Amino acid sequence: MKKQKTVKIKLGNNTVVSKPFDFEALCLINDVHGRGNTGMVSLGRAALSHMFEGTEVTESVIESLPIAEKTAICVKIAEFYMETIREANKHSKNI
Repeated sequence: MKKQKTVKIKLGNNTVVSKPFDFEALCLINDVHGRGNTGMVSLGRAALSHMFEGTEVTESVIESLPIAEKTAICVKIAEFYMETIREANKHSKNI
C-alpha cells in the first residue's frame, strides 16, 4: 500500500495533518500550470487551501504562516503533483 501524500502545519501545541493529495488537488494545480505558471510555490499554493479544508487550518492561518514555512509546504505539494504526473505518464505507455 502506498503512503498517502499529506503535509502538516503546526498550530499552537497541535500538528494538523492535511487531507491526502487527491485528484481535485491535482486538477487545481494543473489549472494553474496550464496558465503558464511553473514555479513550485505557485503550483503548490493552488492546492494548499483545498488540502486543509475541514481542518482548523483556515485561509487566515495559512496567510499568517512564516514565508519559509509556507514556501516549504507549497514546494512539497508541487512535488506531489510532479510525482503523480510522472507516474501517470508511465501508466499511459501501458494502455
